[in-house]
Amino acid sequence: LQNLVDHYIERRLMLTPSPTEKANKKFEASAKRAFKVLAGQLIEGMNTKADDLITMPISDILFSLWPNAQTRKKSVSYLKAAVTRWNKDNKIHGLDVVNVFESDDIVTDVQLENSKKDRRSLRPDEFQVFLANVDKIPTDTQANRELRIISYILAMTATIESEALSLRRNDISLRDGVVVVYFRAYRRRSDNKSRIERAVPLIEPLKTMMLDYLETLPQDGDFMLFPYYSSMTLRGNTALNAQLNSLVVNLHPDDTSYLVSAYSLRHTFKDRADAADVPIDIC
Repeated sequence: LQNLVDHYIERRLMLTPSPTEKANKKFEASAKRAFKVLAGQLIEGMNTKADDLITMPISDILFSLWPNAQTRKKSVSYLKAAVTRWNKDNKIHGLDVVNVFESDDIVTDVQLENSKKDRRSLRPDEFQVFLANVDKIPTDTQANRELRIISYILAMTATIESEALSLRRNDISLRDGVVVVYFRAYRRRSDNKSRIERAVPLIEPLKTMMLDYLETLPQDGDFMLFPYYSSMTLRGNTALNAQLNSLVVNLHPDDTSYLVSAYSLRHTFKDRADAADVPIDIC
């Protein structure tokens, strides 16, 4: 298994690297983590031979490791891709192995559908609690200052964490008393994901918060707007996500059909725009 994951990572980064170093590191960590979790259930660990997996109840093992079908599909995709890559490169030498991770019963369409939960918007009382929790964050450290601003950006511009972390100082424009944030769409800023490039004017209290925050940063140069979280190239999003989710409180836990998290702010923005009769093209 160790040979498999090492070969997979090396070849993937060589043949189809992601546009950013951050995305490459995230892929590498995810692939290693999937193999490590599987190896933890095997007597020989990462020294287990791939051929030996044929004799194991691999579907049952994977189901116990990742009960949620969505999570299992994502994790197994690395395992399956690693064997596929190995076989493409080594079949001519007679070193190919059976890909036990291709079994149809590992993840079924029914399992995926049953495990799917959509996020709902924050209800008005939950939205106010979120903002109140953000306002309680002290401004004594760079991490806290960034968390406060990022939280308000998510709540008031409908952006997502990765876009917020990609912002640079030059993406903030001050002109005639108006503060505008520019979200860029090119590949190295969006981890190769499709984004809409847009300019969003900030309103209070975020406008004043942003102006005050900029005063704490160097005034010259094109640098990352949120250096603390954006510098955590491997686990930055996860670390930020955990902080943001801790600010969200589900005041209606009886509604078990939907998830509530910091990403709910994106849905909430649309609801607020609809309530204010803002046209969808402007939204």
